[in-house]
Amino acid sequence: TQTLQPDDVVQTAVNLTLSSHQANYPVCDGDQLVGLLTYPQLLQALHESGPETAVSAAMLTDLPILSPTSDLIDAQQLLRDNQLTALPVMENGRFVGLLTTSDIGEIYSLVSAAPNLLPRRQHEPLLPTKH
Repeated sequence: TQTLQPDDVVQTAVNLTLSSHQANYPVCDGDQLVGLLTYPQLLQALHESGPETAVSAAMLTDLPILSPTSDLIDAQQLLRDNQLTALPVMENGRFVGLLTTSDIGEIYSLVSAAPNLLPRRQHEPLLPTKH
């Protein structure tokens, strides 16, 4: 996952989106997550303020945070309740990934296509545990 810095401009996110097809960007100051620039915020900033707008002015802050062991259904509910397209995944205070609505759709497609390949548990971790 590509990250942005608070002093980057929105045009940087546009360029990254066009070249990588990533649409949601964690915003980090050093190794600290300080916000999230989602695709809707990116479009809004372009429309209202222009491409030279600082990412810090367009990003979302005060976000719900997931952990690698967060329940997928709970994560989906958080996304829906907060009208978000992505949520950061943190472990021990460090950013480790991003869960998007597209990711959840892909997971459900895989489970539907091959229900016997995945274990049926109520609380399935979002990310594999790193050893």
